Order: sequence, then C-alpha cells, then structure tokens
Amino acid sequence: GTMSNLVALLAHCHAVRDAEVLLGASSHLSLWEGGNLATLGGLHVRQLFENAATAQLSEVDIRAAFALDDDDHCAPTRALCLENTHNMLGGVPLSVEYTTAMGDLCQELNLRLHVDGARIFHAATAHQVDAAELCRPAHSVSVCL
Repeated sequence: GTMSNLVALLAHCHAVRDAEVLLGASSHLSLWEGGNLATLGGLHVRQLFENAATAQLSEVDIRAAFALDDDDHCAPTRALCLENTHNMLGGVPLSVEYTTAMGDLCQELNLRLHVDGARIFHAATAHQVDAAELCRPAHSVSVCL
C-alpha cells in the first residue's frame, strides 16, 4: 500500500517536483508512510483535519488550502488524497456521494484524486455498492488484498 500510494502520487505530480498534495492529517499516508512523499518524491504535503465522525475533508478547507502555480512562494497543489475506509478514525467508510463530490471538486480545480483504498472493499460492503462506484471519480486507487 505504501509503495502504491507513493507511485500513484509521483505519477500525478511528476511534472512539478515541488508539487503539493492535500491529504487528511489522520490519514495513513500522513502518519504511517515514513514521509516518503517528501523524502523520495520531493512533494510538499498539506495536512487538513478530517471531520472526526465522517472522516471527510471539508470542501471549504480544500479550497482554502489550494494553491495555483502563480506564486514562487507556494508549492502548486496537484493532488488530493482520500482514505477509504479511514483507519485512524475508526474505519469510517466514505460514501459514493462524497467521493463523487470530491471528484467534481478536483475536476474544477484541475487536481488529481487519489484514493488510498487499502480497505475499499470494506467501504463497498458497508455501503452495499460495488467498489468501482466508490473509485469512479478517482484518477488512481491503491488497494490492499
């Protein structure tokens, strides 16, 4: 999972070495993957707080953190990461509606959406949907079997 998350984000951000990735402050990518996005990828990580009950990142917070490539003082935002289910917040599954809304936001902001889907099949079971529905808006998905 750690390597597939890294490879996906490197693929999304390869054109801009100092690109910024938005992700949850309690996400596995943030807490348990050894800072590899920065050390191996040269990527800046911006941590946003998730809602503790829903594990969702706020659209308002994402828009506030988003940076264009028009200021040499800021790393341009290139990707958004979601974790489904969210391990550190009790295994909360993100819904199809939420991932679709985040996909629409990413399209509007010209961001790539990556889903750390280590437990995506748990989320699919919890919501009684096909895992493909949960992943449809994403440009990449990491899955652990």
